[in-house]
Amino acid sequence: WNRPTFVVTADPVETNTTALIAFLDSDYTISPPSPLPAPLFDVGVAYKIVVTLCNFMQTCHSGAANIDVEAAAAPVVSILGSETKVVFARDVVRVTAVAHTGTCDGNVSSAGLEYDWRVYAFGQRHVEDAVSESVDPKKFKLSPLRLEAGTWYLVRVRVSHVDSGSESFASVVLDIRRGRILPVIAGGSKLSVRVGSLLLLDGSHSYDEDVPGVYGNELYHVVFKWSCTQLAPFYSP
Repeated sequence: WNRPTFVVTADPVETNTTALIAFLDSDYTISPPSPLPAPLFDVGVAYKIVVTLCNFMQTCHSGAANIDVEAAAAPVVSILGSETKVVFARDVVRVTAVAHTGTCDGNVSSAGLEYDWRVYAFGQRHVEDAVSESVDPKKFKLSPLRLEAGTWYLVRVRVSHVDSGSESFASVVLDIRRGRILPVIAGGSKLSVRVGSLLLLDGSHSYDEDVPGVYGNELYHVVFKWSCTQLAPFYSP
């Protein structure tokens, strides 16, 4: 390949690109690629760099890069774990965000970042009372039974830089599952009774994991149905 040629355009068009073009024409190497010094770029300017490579047969190919120069880099933010989390309504909801800003020299910093958490029911309805209870702004925490079982929610965090105002977003989907209805028979799963005696089966300690502190007949949405099956002696047909 012959030495590459560069064309640089900028918006606003009156931006002085002389130093950048001189660096590309004289000092830039394709392999390994040279880093472009930050002082060659002006804040608030959008650059487009087109590079063209030609071989000895004058077959040429071009590529382009668009560069927007901001006063401060937008935060890089992600949420730990998978994009969808399964949470039971009886459990505490916990979501953790990781965010930082980067510089051209490769350093990163998490200083000067603000976190704003919001919860949306599917259909984009903002759940205003689902406010994080965590004292750590990087973490979202919600007590059990604050979100409705059988519903999907979107938890979104906005991370903004206090100095530049630049911001980024990340989100996770919560699949809120219903808990179990657990039948409980007083005395355990195996009872003995004398022939001719009265046996009382008590299921009043049965409960629903999504309705804490409520048992037996107080579970208005639960229907009790009893059945009896002979286990022994067993006669095969």
